[in-house]
Amino acid sequence: MLRRSVDNNNNSVVRLLDDEPDLLAMHRHAPDRYPFLLQSTASDSAHGRFDILFACPGESLVLDRVGCLDSCANASGFLKALDKQWRSEPESDTDVELPFTGGWFLYLGYELAAEIEPDLRHEDDPVLPAAFAVRCKAAVIRDRLARQNFLVYESSMTPEIDEVLRDVAACQSTRANGRTTRTAA
Repeated sequence: MLRRSVDNNNNSVVRLLDDEPDLLAMHRHAPDRYPFLLQSTASDSAHGRFDILFACPGESLVLDRVGCLDSCANASGFLKALDKQWRSEPESDTDVELPFTGGWFLYLGYELAAEIEPDLRHEDDPVLPAAFAVRCKAAVIRDRLARQNFLVYESSMTPEIDEVLRDVAACQSTRANGRTTRTAA
């Protein structure tokens, strides 16, 4: 089953998958293609309804620990640069209720608060940047309550989506006797 939702500027595709992919296996198989996995431990409840494997990363914004933006952003600050990027993209209006239909994966560390409140004192994280945003043009989404899996992507991504579909087929979760087992090629 393939459902398309189109607005004037952007074609978003939401595809119901027949398979049940093992999202962690896909992430491990190709971490550059699937850089972020949000997987709930509150299974089978409204609070833990969705797992999201973000795919096909594109441009990014990074605010390092000393407050410098990467070369993709201007000097006006991380939040203003992100807002400018976000507003320049067409909205994806879909007829399905999924938590992600395209956009940005965000990490906002406590240190980012200094951009809003410069007098705030904090200790820098020695490992993570203060903030980063990565544009993700696709995602595999598991709806635990409806027991359905979706592939969401921009219609212009046909070659990349073929790779994602191969990974879905190669990294399966199978249920036998009420237990989940995982296979990965």
